[in-house]
Amino acid sequence: MFNFFKKTPKVIDIYSPLDGELLPLSSSPDEAFAQGMMGEGLCISPTKDTLYSPLDCEVNIFHTLHAVGCNNGTIEMIVHIGMNTVQLNGEGFKALVPLQGNVKSQTPLISFDQDILLSKVETLITPVIVVEKPETATLKIIKESGSVTAGELIMQIIL
Repeated sequence: MFNFFKKTPKVIDIYSPLDGELLPLSSSPDEAFAQGMMGEGLCISPTKDTLYSPLDCEVNIFHTLHAVGCNNGTIEMIVHIGMNTVQLNGEGFKALVPLQGNVKSQTPLISFDQDILLSKVETLITPVIVVEKPETATLKIIKESGSVTAGELIMQIIL
């Protein structure tokens, strides 16, 4: 009857870090991602060449520039551009910000040359994974298929 004591859940919005096509995580060519061993999330097949921050966070861009870790103090994420791109040792990638530091959502982080990368690896399918969240939190996928634009809401963490 009365909702005076009902707690409104806190929500962390996660925005698409890329323009592209959304795919379920199970479609990742890497079994560790596909089976959810790294965490929950989805994949994006990029159609443009810039990776943006999915939320306000501290970023840690891998020295090989193929992936970025994001930590906002409550959750940790990883965005991994393509498969087997670590072996390229940064070739075809360019950091647009310092490798570590605080950024706002939708800050351009990494640019990549799709032609160079696809001449060396099979796919640029990019897992967007929540690797760490509070035990009581749940991940809600807002949009898991179809085309997506960088900055579009794709997931939420409900605390």
